[in-house]
Amino acid sequence: TELESEDTSGSAFRLNVLCDGSIALRELIIQMNENEISATDEPNHLSTSLVFSDYDLGYLLLTYRGSSPQAAILDEPLHASLPSISDSSRLEHDAYTQLIKPRRAPYQVPAIFYAENPLGNFIEENVPHRHRASLREQVRLSPATLDLVAAAHRVLSTHTGALERAAADLFRRCERLRGEMREQLERIASIAERIKNVSSTIGEDGQRKEGSRSEEALSRRLETAKARQEQLVQRYNGLKNKISKLGGRPLSEKEKAWVVEVDSLANSIERAETKEDEQAETLRQRLETAKSLATELLAEVKRVAAEASTAAEPPPTGSPSTQPKIPPKLQRAKIADAMKMVERESAVIEAITSRLERLNASVS
Repeated sequence: TELESEDTSGSAFRLNVLCDGSIALRELIIQMNENEISATDEPNHLSTSLVFSDYDLGYLLLTYRGSSPQAAILDEPLHASLPSISDSSRLEHDAYTQLIKPRRAPYQVPAIFYAENPLGNFIEENVPHRHRASLREQVRLSPATLDLVAAAHRVLSTHTGALERAAADLFRRCERLRGEMREQLERIASIAERIKNVSSTIGEDGQRKEGSRSEEALSRRLETAKARQEQLVQRYNGLKNKISKLGGRPLSEKEKAWVVEVDSLANSIERAETKEDEQAETLRQRLETAKSLATELLAEVKRVAAEASTAAEPPPTGSPSTQPKIPPKLQRAKIADAMKMVERESAVIEAITSRLERLNASVS
């Protein structure tokens, strides 16, 4: 094929086109750290890699960059035959029982800390042989001296820059480790305080007595907590069963009609009770009005009777021409009309009172 041809530039070009296209999916497997790269110029690509397919290691990719090895565990290639049911169940069991991976990779010392001093071989590598004799003489301002100082600065700045990045990374790791250690110590102190509170009691004087609780008391407290937990679980299961039973089959047409009938009957009863309350209120007002009228009529009858008795008695003094004379028949007729009116109003009041009593009895 074209990728296996001798034209390496063309193959690299086509390979880059395939990798940069939308049909290719790339994933960064190994992330390189700039602090781990030595001062010498190295290519951007990795060196030759090896692939191990082992039962214990898995599908391991091993390579080398800078001064430290790089490894990545990849997914095993798919085989043509599908795994059996027993193999799949075993894999699922292994997935649950696998060890917990560390939160981050262990620290690896950068190679720059162990690199040789770049100025040790600077003269042999950068200073020509004819100019080495002038290094033992007094420093003079010349283009050769300027080039020498600039070259030494480049080499030393590259080395010191790598050292600075590696030292900064180490300092950050140390600070983070101190913070995590402080947090762990605080957690341990809080757990120790809780354990102390569990194993101690408060006396009558209000002071806490450490270690005063026996093992039996702690066991009873643990059993009580377990029993309460079981009760809560039972209550939760009971509520869950009730909720599941509520969501049964939908209502039938007869059940829906029965519900509508019950609602209409309840509304009619409420309206009837409201009307009876209004009628009772009206009858009560009429009763109060009748009572007031009866009281007024009785007062009027008493007044008329008093006047009639006063008119029947003969006047002690005075001439008959000065006093008005009322016939006795007229007086008796007026008194009879007043008594009939009182009896009629009394009958009306008694009828209203009996009706109110019957309404109260029916409502209660």
